[in-house]
Amino acid sequence: VAQMSRAYTIIRTLAEFIFKELLYAFYTSVGGKKERPISAARKSRKFAEHMGGMWVILIRLASLRSDVLGGAFSRELALTQDRWLPGPFAEIRKVVEEDLRAAGTSFDAEFCEFDKVPIAVRSFGQAHRARLRNSNREVIVRVRTPGAVQRAQTDWRFMQILLFFLEWLDIDPQMRWDDLFFEAKKATNDQLDFRAEVGELQRIGKILRRRRIYSPPVCARLCTERLLVSEYMKGTTVADLMRAHKADPVQCDDWLRENNIDLRCVWRKLFNAHHELLFEHNLFYTELWPSGIVLLRDN
Repeated sequence: VAQMSRAYTIIRTLAEFIFKELLYAFYTSVGGKKERPISAARKSRKFAEHMGGMWVILIRLASLRSDVLGGAFSRELALTQDRWLPGPFAEIRKVVEEDLRAAGTSFDAEFCEFDKVPIAVRSFGQAHRARLRNSNREVIVRVRTPGAVQRAQTDWRFMQILLFFLEWLDIDPQMRWDDLFFEAKKATNDQLDFRAEVGELQRIGKILRRRRIYSPPVCARLCTERLLVSEYMKGTTVADLMRAHKADPVQCDDWLRENNIDLRCVWRKLFNAHHELLFEHNLFYTELWPSGIVLLRDN
């Protein structure tokens, strides 16, 4: 029933999208207003957030095409967040147990603590705080949720249908839909297989270390296609700082001085590191969110 409801929502939304794009193309061809309505971007964003997964990736990629969609329209699409409901802990533990046993160990042999409530949930997985039994280190365990692969496969079939109609009806060919959908599929495959991310994180960590940016190391021996285990970082995130500054700017400034943090230095360091990864190492880091940046003492 859930799959049928999901399919119905996708089909209805895609049909409405294609119809409105045809109307927009006709309207602009007869000299009408060129700007796309922001309400359409807002509806697309809400649809992607409701469906999650590959749709979120597709909308985020589309938001980069402000040259075609317009600045205001693209900014609204860029606000798309990946939200999802946490899966039952029994299912999560089962995934962890199966993968660890395949690696020659077990859940109880590796973890002395494992929080049942996740600290973060995304479409394709969720993250739990845990503690390693042997080293007593706190770690984050990311687990791919059951059904994520099947959901992505279903969504991809609908995306192929959408791509066919977009190209057949010649809707905004300058968007290069084929390339856009290819990148969305590739990014989805990478997110579904944590093994690819392990290698990237290790490579990024070596690059960032030279710029005094700490990237939490991964515990490679426990990482699998469905598991990613890395060091748990405690600290104040940029998102925390933004909320604190809004509530009490004076106290926030005092905290920055006490910890010897110069925000201009931090932003310059992040900006330079991001461009080094992109232009020198061909790595496009897409997760540079305020909630993912932890501020440590001395910048």
